[in-house]
Amino acid sequence: KEEGISRNNYCVFTTLFFVLVMTPASAKTDVWLIPHSHCDAGWLVTYEQYYQMYVDNILTGVTQVLSEDPTARFVWAETIWFQIWWDRQNDGTKAKFRKIVKNGQLEFVGGGWTMNDETLATYNDVIDMVTTGHQFIQKHLGNDTRVRYGWQIDMFSGYSRATPSMWALMGYDGMVLRYEGDLWLRDQWNQEKSYEFVWRASESLPHDQTDIMAHVIQGNYCDLYGSGFDWETPGKESTNPPITPENVDNRSRYLVAKLIAMASVYRGPLMALWGCDFRFNNASWQFGNMSLLVNYINANSDRFNLNVRYGTVSEYFDALHSTEIKFPIKTNVDFSVGWPHDIRGYNETVQYQTGALTSRPNYKGAIRETDHLLRCAE
Repeated sequence: KEEGISRNNYCVFTTLFFVLVMTPASAKTDVWLIPHSHCDAGWLVTYEQYYQMYVDNILTGVTQVLSEDPTARFVWAETIWFQIWWDRQNDGTKAKFRKIVKNGQLEFVGGGWTMNDETLATYNDVIDMVTTGHQFIQKHLGNDTRVRYGWQIDMFSGYSRATPSMWALMGYDGMVLRYEGDLWLRDQWNQEKSYEFVWRASESLPHDQTDIMAHVIQGNYCDLYGSGFDWETPGKESTNPPITPENVDNRSRYLVAKLIAMASVYRGPLMALWGCDFRFNNASWQFGNMSLLVNYINANSDRFNLNVRYGTVSEYFDALHSTEIKFPIKTNVDFSVGWPHDIRGYNETVQYQTGALTSRPNYKGAIRETDHLLRCAE
């Protein structure tokens, strides 16, 4: 599992800490921590079971924490979960939720009914899915609640070039995705610091309508959780110790080393996702430990040469665009089906995600039939 590589990289992070953190620098690195929870709309159990096991607690707990702490932030992607949760809340909870959205503390990213598959669904299905999600958000939170950024962080079969083109035409200001590609290209992008770029995906449509700013997560959306900062999973206390006055300095130094390593492949500030699958099930406990680290690092920002804050995706991109950094325009990027799922440290295993375009007939049939029924109903 990708979480396991953090142990192998401990020496790398420690070295980076002493070289980069302990060495005086002219400018501090700005880090935007993006708390999130990746909630599949059906995977190992049904969506109703997932809701009862996790999602109800996550959204209720996050709403409470953000209501009590104006510095806390959170991003949410899947509207299917939000609808189920929203319809079961009282007026007081709904008022709290509307307030944290209006304050910019909680941001919807993607905002479709769910994160669509990139190989089985047609473009019409994707448009319907995004439209349904955005309409529900605006109906209950106001027409001014615009979803500004796309969010596709868990695509195992790669990314289609149709996605950035469609999302630009849908009005997104940018998109966040996870790297899915060969090791040699990852090494090249590491050296070039080119994980942020303007994605010019369409060769025929007008560029001013279809170009979109893209942020590619160099590692995994669980990187911080998998590096010793998961305080929710039972049995992990030895490798994910709760933050105390006795260990806050040591754990802060380890977190700083991780953040410095992550920031080394980007040209400007760092957007660091803090979350994983169905996390923040105990939001008050998770945020409580996170805030102890954030506050300690900021209290010693000159020593660590780092500024850390909670943020949303919009806040990060607004800060990024306020700089004078120039980003490349990439025209030949296509994280297509067949690109390998390369992970170092697993006997150099390569899992090619081939066959999706010529297989899965039952899934494709169900998608087409459902789209047909929806179209007829409309």
